[in-house]
Amino acid sequence: MATLIPIEWMQSDRRLDCPCCGHSVLNESGRVVSDPCSHFLFHWDGDLGGFDDCDDVTEHLLGDSVDFSVENAVHQLPTGIELLQIEVRDHACGPIQQTDYVAFNQLNV
Repeated sequence: MATLIPIEWMQSDRRLDCPCCGHSVLNESGRVVSDPCSHFLFHWDGDLGGFDDCDDVTEHLLGDSVDFSVENAVHQLPTGIELLQIEVRDHACGPIQQTDYVAFNQLNV
């Protein structure tokens, strides 16, 4: 079972670094960088309503983007996976609220 870690962002800069190695994973727009680290598993983007980046094995395990469920992800992903639940709130051009999910395999070396 994966570990769910809720995070609240009150900013427009959505950069994210890997909690395992510090490598950049999401850029300032909240999109996956071109060369994420080996710990990175997937990014489910609440703005897109789907996976921004996900390997085939993980996507098959969790189902397609439309059917993504955090409860299913927590139970389907194995121990050693950190699933960040990122609540994004911003008021740059009016109120914005969305939830993104980013997963890391802390056991990958």
